[in-house]
Amino acid sequence: MDWAPEDLLFGDDVNKQPNEPKSIASNVVRLKLLTADGKPVFVVEYLDAPQEIERARRRLERYGFIPYFADRPLDSMRIGDLPDPNREAAKK
Repeated sequence: MDWAPEDLLFGDDVNKQPNEPKSIASNVVRLKLLTADGKPVFVVEYLDAPQEIERARRRLERYGFIPYFADRPLDSMRIGDLPDPNREAAKK
């Protein structure tokens, strides 16, 4: 079994805004029980800015989790971390 929580670091209350440190810490403790048991934990964050993505990636990897960055509607899969600029241009 694997786990894939969403919004571990950002977006609990407001999209793309950092979550409360206390909330993050309690969730990390629970999820680390799974990694300690050899189970993979995939974390989905909905970020677009390269700097935020890189910081989140490093943090999630330090926890032992596997990060994935997605578009909130989940109507497509990202290849790499950043949104597809061609897809965004096609929407306009």
